[in-house]
Amino acid sequence: MLTGMVLVPLNSTMIAVGLYAIARQLHLSVASVVWVVAAYLIAMAVVQPLGGKAGDVYGHRRLFLGGALVFLLGSILGAGAGSLPTLIVARCLQALGAGATATNGSAILRRTYAATLSQVLGNVGVVQSLGAAVGPLLGSILIAHFGWPSIFWINLPVLAMTLIWGFRVLPQDTPRRTRPPLDVSGAVGLGAILVSITLALKDLATWAWLLIPAALAAAGFVRHERAAADPVVSLPLFRRPGFAAANGSILLANGFMYTLLLWTPLFLRARHVPLTTVGSILLGFSLMSSAAAFGGSRLLSRGWISRGALVRVAFGVDAFAIALALGLPAGAHLGSDVAVLLAAGLGSGLGTVAMQATALMAADRDQAGTASGVYSTSRYLGSIAASAALAWLVPRPALYLLVLGAVALAGIILSFAYKRPGPAVRALSA
Repeated sequence: MLTGMVLVPLNSTMIAVGLYAIARQLHLSVASVVWVVAAYLIAMAVVQPLGGKAGDVYGHRRLFLGGALVFLLGSILGAGAGSLPTLIVARCLQALGAGATATNGSAILRRTYAATLSQVLGNVGVVQSLGAAVGPLLGSILIAHFGWPSIFWINLPVLAMTLIWGFRVLPQDTPRRTRPPLDVSGAVGLGAILVSITLALKDLATWAWLLIPAALAAAGFVRHERAAADPVVSLPLFRRPGFAAANGSILLANGFMYTLLLWTPLFLRARHVPLTTVGSILLGFSLMSSAAAFGGSRLLSRGWISRGALVRVAFGVDAFAIALALGLPAGAHLGSDVAVLLAAGLGSGLGTVAMQATALMAADRDQAGTASGVYSTSRYLGSIAASAALAWLVPRPALYLLVLGAVALAGIILSFAYKRPGPAVRALSA
């Protein structure tokens, strides 16, 4: 299970240090190569809510192994890609596979390890956090020695182990075919909306007109989801203040974090910082974020702080980091940039468990899977916005910092919509 599920965060962060190399070798602009990231995120946002529901219908084991196989095909295609369209298709295939493995992997764990679920999910969380943390450093080493296609080739031995072990040891399950049909049309509509918004954000001068059809499509999507028997996004959940606040918070938090992960390598490489050094700096950022997430979960489980207060502190630390960055003189020492990134990493991870606990506990027990899917989609929406805005933020460092400061301030305001945790929430956080 771990070999399959670790690839999702690993491939999300490895690509961050590869954008510069891909753009240079394929003779592309930064604005163009960002689509390699945006396509993956959009596909993940669309596929992930459907992944678990498809597993309920056709079997979680079948969807997990099928997802691993699709991820393998996407990695092979990406390693041999010689053009941007081929690379985008490869990343979409990876996202399709990742969406199936992540959601159905969690479902298999819930069914198999009922008595020790908290411990097992904790182990998975640690490995996935380490995968996200190691991704930039591993990617920088591979690219420096073997070129950017190596960040695709590295997936093959891991996926081979996943498929061989999975066929042998994963438990069989009986598909339940009595559920309502999957909301494929809703997922396609969501994808069209996200593509339109991403295009508009990437180049407002050319594509701003797309915001009008995107708004109309969003209204139609809401209407469709209200009438769907098994919607891809359960809209009634957003009437609950805690759920809406948690999803808004994770959207802002992931947008903040992902903007840093994507913008920092381009910024540092423009200052001729060695690629391996860039990877090491991003490793420090990710490790700080992972450690902060673990520390935040401990604070919640002991009842030392409320969920809203913890989220408020997290975004407050982010705001402090941006204030530090705004105070740095032009051409400041690299150590100053590292200090800002470490502070931002602390804020990025500190409130994540509080956000997830709030989203899950705001939903009824029989809606836990749906709530988790919506929460995952909200997280990816933040990443999509970050990747889309990257093209016009890269040449404007001052605007970049002001946007991040505004995101942190919005997160602080949103944290006041949280409720104080009860014993059930503290138990879930533990």
